[in-house]
Amino acid sequence: NENSASALVRRKLRNQPPSDWPELDELARLVCMSGTTLQRRLQAEGTNYQRLKDDLRRDISIDLLSVYGFTVAEVTARIGFREPSAFHRAFKKWTGVSPGAYRRGPNSDTVPSP
Repeated sequence: NENSASALVRRKLRNQPPSDWPELDELARLVCMSGTTLQRRLQAEGTNYQRLKDDLRRDISIDLLSVYGFTVAEVTARIGFREPSAFHRAFKKWTGVSPGAYRRGPNSDTVPSP
């Protein structure tokens, strides 16, 4: 739903680098509602602000690794992680494989087939 709270949050976040993403209350002010109201609307949609940020970081990471060929260190910095090891753990949690295995693609033994 294009008019959902989660779609609104995604649009706002996509327009800035992850390192500049605002806290929930600040984002709520930007979309003219209280933080509590935004949380409640997201919860009604079955999500929350942190999950939306994680989903966007995952999507950006996948694009940077597979489409643009950035290194893991470059992706780590671009999506707002301070340590490559933290990015590795998060990426594996999001996708089930390491960033390197994901970049190697479906021919790799460690990447699950679709």
